[in-house]
Amino acid sequence: MPPIATHNVLIVGHSHVGCIHRAIKRFDVKNVAVVALHALKREKDFSSKDIESSVREASPFKAPSSICLCLGGNRHNALGIVENPTPFAVGAAESGSAPEDATERHFIPHHVMMDYFRAALPKAMFEKVFNSFPNAKRYCLNVPPPVADWNHIQENPGKFGEWLHLGPTPEQLRRQLYNIQSHVYEEIAAASGARFIDVPQEAVTEKGFLAREFWGNDPTHGNVDYGHLMLRKILDFVGEQQ
Repeated sequence: MPPIATHNVLIVGHSHVGCIHRAIKRFDVKNVAVVALHALKREKDFSSKDIESSVREASPFKAPSSICLCLGGNRHNALGIVENPTPFAVGAAESGSAPEDATERHFIPHHVMMDYFRAALPKAMFEKVFNSFPNAKRYCLNVPPPVADWNHIQENPGKFGEWLHLGPTPEQLRRQLYNIQSHVYEEIAAASGARFIDVPQEAVTEKGFLAREFWGNDPTHGNVDYGHLMLRKILDFVGEQQ
């Protein structure tokens, strides 16, 4: 059965909300709408008041009961889809020690990489967008895990085409980068007074990558079936809170 929403739910974000928007259209889901920030105007032109008013103007709901944000999200892919010109490894979260196979790779301590993601992810933008509808219940949506299949990435390189000659990064590193980013998103959610909505387990392989049936036609995004899964999970969370 298609997802059903009994309260107005607004989903705001960058490119990862595209698959959710397509799922809403496929199933003609009422009371749920998506605002894609990158379609409004250049982000660097947004002041605090600009982004709040722009989201309000783009929303079909005057006062949504819930707002769910998915901002940024491809930082882990930017570092992890293709090998860095200076190959690096990240230390273990528990001990901070270098991985055993990192003898020829530049070593970055785990806490240093964590601080990088804290600085790089758009934390301030979360609060600005939440302020568009200050009375709405708040949710933060995680992004899909990485695609592990190098053949798929080579056949659908997207913006990474000119870097394919560098080859793929090790799977362990890709998982680490994604897990670090996910942890920082959980921190942002907590600081914003929002509930964190993680990826459904049925979309994740045993190794922690996006399952094949949910790959999009590029190296980083989920398809409409993935959007359907995420939409159902969002509405499950929202339904618990009404």
